Amino acid sequence: MIPPELETYLELRSTSSLTLITSILGATSNWLILRLLQQTLKPHDSELSLEPAAVLLVSFLRDGQFWDDAAQRLGLNLTRLQEAKKYCFIDGLSGLFTGEKLSNDVLAPQTLFSPDLKYISEKIQTAIKTIKEGNKKRLLLVIDGVDVLLAASKDVNPFTLEDMIVELREEVLATVLTLSADLPLVTSLQTPLERDHAAFLMSIAHQSDLIMNLRLLDTGIAKDVSGVIRITCKEFDEGKAKHEDKEFLYFVSADSKVKLFERGQQ
Repeated sequence: MIPPELETYLELRSTSSLTLITSILGATSNWLILRLLQQTLKPHDSELSLEPAAVLLVSFLRDGQFWDDAAQRLGLNLTRLQEAKKYCFIDGLSGLFTGEKLSNDVLAPQTLFSPDLKYISEKIQTAIKTIKEGNKKRLLLVIDGVDVLLAASKDVNPFTLEDMIVELREEVLATVLTLSADLPLVTSLQTPLERDHAAFLMSIAHQSDLIMNLRLLDTGIAKDVSGVIRITCKEFDEGKAKHEDKEFLYFVSADSKVKLFERGQQ
């Protein structure tokens, strides 16, 4: 289910590493996040793998039901993984913008009810401590669409948002952020929101060890190609990257299967 070309890039990286996934309208990142969850949470050979890994997913773009249903199609039961403290979901969409209330289900996802960064940071750090409690799991923090907060509150700016990310990164093994990179948000720079978004995106990109950029074909829409994924790896001190920079075409089928291929391949 995971394209072999992607497996190496989806492995958990070194302590405090940062991966950035950028997307645009029409080339969303949810399929890539799902493969990241699958790669991190799938069973490994106990003799060959390191200690078990856990994932904390915070999403400001999609609710818990979306992730549960999509993961189920890949063979991941997120409810069982949550019971085993291998997975935790924080809903940054429902309560923040629609006012939905948390259900009475003990396993219902935690919900954020304010765009205040101090409040959000405390909720995430509490979840991190809960997952770590009583075990030594390597924890991957995935924050989906955190740039939404720049538009959600007048008190949030690129600097305060970046400070929150830095603090959270210190608590986990690795962090993955998904941000929007639509041209109006990064090239226009006519409004305070556009300037703030561009500044935040550029700063995070500069800090990232790995960048996965999703975009549409330059030539337009094709029936057998969903988009292009460009993978850029940060160089080490000796001028060499851990992995090779790559660019693939990708296709997400109706049954959620993903195929990657280089230009010219069928």
